[in-house]
Amino acid sequence: MPAEKCVELLESKLAQFGLTIQDDIVCICTDGASVMVKVGKIIEAEQQLCYAHGVQLAVLDVLYRRQARTTPQPSDHDEADDHSDADGEDDAQGDLGFQVHTRL
Repeated sequence: MPAEKCVELLESKLAQFGLTIQDDIVCICTDGASVMVKVGKIIEAEQQLCYAHGVQLAVLDVLYRRQARTTPQPSDHDEADDHSDADGEDDAQGDLGFQVHTRL
């Protein structure tokens, strides 16, 4: 939702309790999403971005990042990397194909 709509909904909810953003709210704590940063700029209250949320996002990024690596395939012209037996059949290690390695 747009930041302006978020402020409108916040004002509406506070009004149900007889509160206003201008007179009763001193500070808000939000995550670092751009829409929430804009909400903090629209209203007069101070804004504190949630450090715990930022740390959580950083940890999740490190723990669950997927990295795909490819193993170079030998060219048809490279005799040094030929994986054929004497009888012409490929050995099991010669057909590795695409490999994905993940780091924990």
